[in-house]
Amino acid sequence: MKKIIVILGPTASGKTDLSLFLAKKFQGYIISADSRQVYTGMNIGTAKTSEKERKLVPHYLIDMVRPDEDYTVSHFKKDSKSIIDTKQGLPFLVGGTGLYIDALVKNLNFPNIPPDKKLRHTLEQRIKKDGLKTLYKELITLDPDSKNIVDPKNPRRVIRALEVCKKSDKPFSFYYKPGEPFLEPLYLMPKISRFNLYKQINTRVDKMIEEGLIDETKELLKRYPKNLPALSSLGYKQLFPYLDGEIELDHAIKDIKKETRRYAKRQLTWFKRYKNVHQIKNKEEAVSLIETFLK
Repeated sequence: MKKIIVILGPTASGKTDLSLFLAKKFQGYIISADSRQVYTGMNIGTAKTSEKERKLVPHYLIDMVRPDEDYTVSHFKKDSKSIIDTKQGLPFLVGGTGLYIDALVKNLNFPNIPPDKKLRHTLEQRIKKDGLKTLYKELITLDPDSKNIVDPKNPRRVIRALEVCKKSDKPFSFYYKPGEPFLEPLYLMPKISRFNLYKQINTRVDKMIEEGLIDETKELLKRYPKNLPALSSLGYKQLFPYLDGEIELDHAIKDIKKETRRYAKRQLTWFKRYKNVHQIKNKEEAVSLIETFLK
């Protein structure tokens, strides 16, 4: 099996800096395991690496589709596997989308069920009317095991899981089963206290505002409707009420920070299920682990 370095962890935990250093040192390349960085035009809010950084180390699966186009975990698995099969060098899978990481490393199988736009629209309207919790409860009723794999706070994931349940003769969780592995992973996670993580999240959000997140959001809304699943991403959705004149900017920024901290907490809960994850205190420790792993 081909070896792969998986750098995972919650948002703002230091994955990017660590991955750039390690991928450069080991002459590897980076595959983004971030379900939002696949969209063009969403740069500041998704904390994409800069063009300068991407020139130092090859990056893949960033800017794959427009925000109004579909890009599913199935697409990610197919594309990332193709990259690993064809590219030379050590692959580094980097990101905080646990389902994407599992899809590739655990070789998960996914239903070959195309999106049903009419059904999705109906489910989106139900969320507006009754709230996401109601839809999630319906999903758990249809498929109790999905509570372990579907984020109840992620409308896109809940809608997709319900879509699969309704369009196939099997529950969504049926497809979440590992296949024959074709990769040997080394899991690395930057070690950071909850206090420092939340502090870094707050600092990052302030930096995003300074770098032009508001203007980026305005540009996106000129081209796309705000109800797109892609635009439900953290940082963008919380600015909509401000841009509509409903709340002050300070309120919107506080909401971004609060929701990002909640998201980081859910990421940590997801990653607790992983075995043999090395908590990395510094870059030297990571280098030593990789050298041993490659031998």
